[in-house]
Amino acid sequence: MSGREVSRRKIELLEKKNFSKVLHDTFDFLSEHVSVIARSLLFFAGPVVVILGILVGLNNATNYSVLSKTMLDNSLEPQIIRMMLFIIVIMIFSLTANIIIMIIACESVILAGRGEEAFITVEALWQAVKRDFFLILRTFIGSFVVIVFSMIFLLIPAIYFSVVISLVPVIRMAERKSFFSALAKSMKLLAGNWWMTAVLILVMTLIAYMAIGLLGIPNMVLGFLVMFHNVDVTLTSYRVLLILTTLISEFGLFFLIIVKVAIAIQYYSLVEKKEGRGLIKRLEEAAVSK
Repeated sequence: MSGREVSRRKIELLEKKNFSKVLHDTFDFLSEHVSVIARSLLFFAGPVVVILGILVGLNNATNYSVLSKTMLDNSLEPQIIRMMLFIIVIMIFSLTANIIIMIIACESVILAGRGEEAFITVEALWQAVKRDFFLILRTFIGSFVVIVFSMIFLLIPAIYFSVVISLVPVIRMAERKSFFSALAKSMKLLAGNWWMTAVLILVMTLIAYMAIGLLGIPNMVLGFLVMFHNVDVTLTSYRVLLILTTLISEFGLFFLIIVKVAIAIQYYSLVEKKEGRGLIKRLEEAAVSK
């Protein structure tokens, strides 16, 4: 996996951006690097998503079987145990896919933020996946703990921290900070910018899930036929069809790259607002040119 996929136009990341500018730059960035990002998703997250789709399809088939009248009461308990085991394995593969997608999104933007857009290649993103997989895994676990503890103090703290932790992965990858240092940095960056970031995440998530929903239509239609029509769920052909439609819908996870790239771009905008790194860099370059 090599190649020198060079971008044709540089997107300025270290600049203060309003809401519409972040939206524009997100889709602009994705269109600039669509080839590299798409191939990276297919190569690195694709195998995981394939396994995930098969597991979810088999689990759905089991669920429909349990709910159908063709199952005997004395076979219900082992079916439920199997479903629970499937769910645990599905969660592991889903987490793995999300970690890989997160790394691809963040590393792409980080390279651009360093002025190294020419080095946004499949190989570079693969190296990032290998380097930061367990770092982001620990970040996800830490984020889950933060959300659980914040929920103890009612809903509002949980909502607040759900936005705060969204910046933690890109901060950890870009600045190589510990989890709690990155969490503190995120809170500092979001001071006075929480609402804009929250709305940005909400809008991008809605866009991503609209696309995910389109891929999930065949699976939903098949599920409707099973639930409301007399379909023999024990047929092999049905199970194969269910797995295929589920597999298609699971590839919708790739659209989450939209949300993660937007968050990474917002991080650079907030850094510029709070620290003025881009302005300092431009002043230094101007001084040197004189």
